[in-house]
Amino acid sequence: MSIFNTIYDIRDTRYEKGAVLLFTLVVMITLTSVVGAYLGFVQYSTISTGAQISDSRAIYLAEAGLDMAIWYLRNTAPDGSTDCSWRTTAYPADPGSDPNDPQQKSLGNGTFTIWVQDSGSDIRVYARGTVGGLSRVITQTLALTSSALERAIHADGAHLKFDGSTGGIVNGNMSCFTSVLNADDLVNYPEDFDGDGPYTLTQGTEQDKINPSIDYPTYLALAQADDNPPGDVHVADNLTFSSGTYDGVYYAYKGVTIQNGAVIHGSVICEKEINFDNGPITVEIKPELSTRAQADGNNYIALVAGQGGINSSDTGSPGGRRGLQNSTINGLVMCAHSGSTIMFSYIDNTTFNGTIIATNNLELEDADTANGRSFIVNYDADIFSPMPLGFTFSGGDYTVIPQGDWNEI
Repeated sequence: MSIFNTIYDIRDTRYEKGAVLLFTLVVMITLTSVVGAYLGFVQYSTISTGAQISDSRAIYLAEAGLDMAIWYLRNTAPDGSTDCSWRTTAYPADPGSDPNDPQQKSLGNGTFTIWVQDSGSDIRVYARGTVGGLSRVITQTLALTSSALERAIHADGAHLKFDGSTGGIVNGNMSCFTSVLNADDLVNYPEDFDGDGPYTLTQGTEQDKINPSIDYPTYLALAQADDNPPGDVHVADNLTFSSGTYDGVYYAYKGVTIQNGAVIHGSVICEKEINFDNGPITVEIKPELSTRAQADGNNYIALVAGQGGINSSDTGSPGGRRGLQNSTINGLVMCAHSGSTIMFSYIDNTTFNGTIIATNNLELEDADTANGRSFIVNYDADIFSPMPLGFTFSGGDYTVIPQGDWNEI
């Protein structure tokens, strides 16, 4: 081997070692940059995720504060009151230890603060949830109302009767100023009303009158606004609803007859009696679907009768009788005359969603399983949120009802 070849080999080895070193440095620098960027990303993600978690917890705490404020108003408030009269200094005053200061409570790893103040005839609640320096504030309007409205059925008169209604179900509180008769005929009595169940039955000295009333002129004006004779009559001495669809407010001075196949998206107000035609008839009454209610968001009463009451029955042999059948009535059903009765007899597969209130007596009888008859009355608090137009009452213990969902500010 010549000396030139030896020198070349030495130089070639040096070049290879230098290249490997350079490549190693490039790889190390690249890996360092990638790892650094990844660690930065992980740190940012951790901080971001932590902030999102705290943000979510803050809104949950605010909701807990809202629930606590409603509980105080419905039960015993910090100032010891039990009549919904408790108020705090207005939002956003600082919390304090006085019963009328905004109330702050610790829960989990955060706090909530509540403010309760008047808002016209309503009550407005503010609730702030705070976690780790992050805060969320929500607010909700509450209507001050009678606890007697928190029931599926109420009668201000001598009796609320369920004679023979072995197919009847009442999902909600029920009450009568005097006596509830034959409640044990109902499917879900006494299990749902025995103290461990979700509902209550109150009567006699336990239950005050609520004296429900309706402002007839309010509904007359609405019906007159909807009136479009001759094809669409909304105001008359007598009104008959035959098979078909009706929309709006209807007002009768003397009498109303509702026949099979009537679909009423609105309110029927009568100064005297409302009768459902004898025989098995199917009807639908849903005031919340009226054009007016859809446009303005108000609640409207479904049915109001005066002297003469509300009547649904049938003729023929008792076992074959059917009053309302396969029907649905939503909203507030009411008799506003102290000498008249709401009477739903022999009804079958019929559902009431809302509240039925009578200033006198109320009867849901002979919906018996032996003859295949049944009904369900479901209390729906939404019909009082907001309060139905033109409806007033007195008496009963006061409570609060949320008016719609909360909003964030």
